[in-house]
Amino acid sequence: MSKKLHTWADIKASRPPRPPEVIIENAAWVERESNKLDLQALRKQLGVTQVQLAAAAGLAQGDVSRIEQREDHMVSTLRRVVRALGAELELHARFPDGRDVRLVTHAPAALDTAARRLGHAKRRPPPGKAKAASGATRSRRKA
Repeated sequence: MSKKLHTWADIKASRPPRPPEVIIENAAWVERESNKLDLQALRKQLGVTQVQLAAAAGLAQGDVSRIEQREDHMVSTLRRVVRALGAELELHARFPDGRDVRLVTHAPAALDTAARRLGHAKRRPPPGKAKAASGATRSRRKA
C-alpha cells in the first residue's frame, strides 16, 4: 500500500482558478494585517529595548512596560512613544463611503509641545500649584 505523493505544483494546478477580485482582496488583507503591530512588537521589531525607549521618551522603564500592556491609550502617550521610536503618529478616520480623514491636534498645543522640546517655552505649573501661588499673592496684598 503505497500512497502517491503530490507536489505543490500538482495541488496548485488542480485547484480552480480564483477570480481577480478575490486575489486583490486577499492581497489587501495581507497588507492590512502585516501592518498591525502593538507597541511592544513595534519596539522589538525596531530592535529597541524598554530601557532605551524609556530614556528616549523621558519615562521610567516600568512606565514603558505598563504602556505596552494597556489596551486603551491616550493619544498624547502614543505620540510620545512613537516619536521616541523615531516616527510621527497620524490618526485617520475611515468612513464606510471610502472617505479617509486625517485628524490633527490643535496647532497651539502642538506648537507649545514643540517649543518645550526645543527649550523655547517654560512648562506651565500644574493647575493646583498655580492656584496656590495666586492665593498666596492675594493674601500678601491684604496684609
